[in-house]
This record gives sequence, structure tokens and C-alpha cells, in this order.
Amino acid sequence: MQRDPETGAWAPRASLPRSRIGYDAVVLLGGDILVVGGGEASTYDRSTSETWRYDPDRDTWDIAAPLPVARLEQATARLADGRVLVAGGVDATGAPLSRVDVYDPVTDRWTQAADLTHARRGAVAFPLTRGGAVVHGGDGRDTSGEAFLVSRFERWDPRRDRWRAGDVRPRHEHVAVVLAATGLVIGGNADYREGWGILEIERFDAQANAWTTVGRLHDERSLGPVAVVLPARRRLVVVGGLAETVEVVDLRRGRSTPSAPLPPEFGTAVAGLAIDGRAFVVNIHGEAMSLEFEGR
Repeated sequence: MQRDPETGAWAPRASLPRSRIGYDAVVLLGGDILVVGGGEASTYDRSTSETWRYDPDRDTWDIAAPLPVARLEQATARLADGRVLVAGGVDATGAPLSRVDVYDPVTDRWTQAADLTHARRGAVAFPLTRGGAVVHGGDGRDTSGEAFLVSRFERWDPRRDRWRAGDVRPRHEHVAVVLAATGLVIGGNADYREGWGILEIERFDAQANAWTTVGRLHDERSLGPVAVVLPARRRLVVVGGLAETVEVVDLRRGRSTPSAPLPPEFGTAVAGLAIDGRAFVVNIHGEAMSLEFEGR
């Protein structure tokens, strides 16, 4: 989907050549979109190494250099220098990965980086303005094959190609967004049982290498909520994540508005973006909706 800035109308664009789940999409510095990882929608455990690059000017998808290792549910982030980091994930056997690869969109090449200290799937990643990236949360496997929540975050130093780990509150089924040169983690669960959703929104302090709570959600949101940052107003619009509602978090005050239900006909939100200071969400049918709030 693409929005006409003059009329505000949305129009369909070329579809991804093959359907998939568990993939990541990253906007490159030049405006192209890179799609990495994932698996076949009909067979969840068949991960892929295919990488596709979308050119919005030509409305075409081109095959890019494949991932060196097929994976899905990886953590992906565009770095400050324009490269794309892909960390962890799960292979076709269901085993979490510690492997990290970095894509250069200029040369269309992948380079292997140092492995994570903890293999994990379903983690999130975000870049740091001064270089490097942070990988947070997700699920690991112990020696008996049992799943556990990873209670360590990892910070990558690109100059030394080294990961440094630290303790953190475990989360999975959460999301990360970039704001003011660092990242926030939002939603998710602290346990595999229902009713253990995490309300606290945490911000990473790159200088202190530590996390602080900067706000609270009104509703518990796991299974991948959608979060849209409105940086000029320091607000965070959060939608979905099992809760079919929307709320606005004022990051200056650390408070959230009472949640409001999404229109029943809209269904589940799967993506979001900010355009001209407004938040938009997209559902599984590719339909977009603007979210309007008082005091905007």
C-alpha cells in the first residue's frame, strides 16, 4: 500500500513474490524496503534464506543476496551506517540461533558477525545512533530442549565485533521502536502463562548501559503489538497485541490514555507508521486507517 500525499488515498502496490510468515521488513536509507527471513505460510517450520528488495519508484521486487543461514523469527535492525543486522532466529529444526549476519545494501553482500552470547528466537533489535545495536528478549532452549525466556540483553560493538551481555527483565512477543537515539521495548509477556503481560515501557540508556521505565501501558499487549512513535510530541501509539484496542502513551508524563476499541470491521493491526505527525495502522487485508486523537 502507498498513500498519495495530496489526496490521502491509499493504493495497492506490487505484492511480495512469495507469501511468508515470521519475516522482517526494513526501510533502507534510500527508501527501498528489504525483506529478510521468514517461513512458508503453509508450513511454519520451513524457514527461508530468500531476501527481497522493493523499489518504490519502479514498484518492483528484486531478489537480493540470500541470507547465509535460513531463519525466521529473527531480530533485525537497520544500523546507523545503513547496513542491516540480522540476529538469532530459529532454523528449520526449531532450534534457536546465535548467528549474526550484516547486510550491505550498496554491495548486496552479507558478512558474518560475532555470534550472540545467547541463542534466541523472537527477540527484538534496535540500532544505536553512535553505532552498534541492542538485541533484547526472546526465547531460548536449555540442554533438555525446554523453552525459557532469555533474561539477558546484548549490545554489539561493531568496531570490535563483540557482544556484551547484561541482565534484563525477560520478555517475549514484544516490540521495539527507536526514539531519541536509542530504543524502547513495549508489551510482551514475562511468562508463558496467560495474564503475565508486561505493562512497563522500558528505555535503554546507551551511556549507562542500563534500562529505565519511562511509562506504562493501559492494557496488556503480547503477541506482537504495533507501536508507532510520534517523536515531535513524544507520544507512542500502541495497537493490538491480542487486545483489539488502541492507546496513546505520553512519554513526557509516562502515562497512557484509557484504551479505545478498534472498529470491529478493521480486525487485527499488523503494521503501523507515522506520516506528517499522524499515526496509521494497517490490517491483515492491507487496509490502512488513520488514528485521530484529541489534543494532537
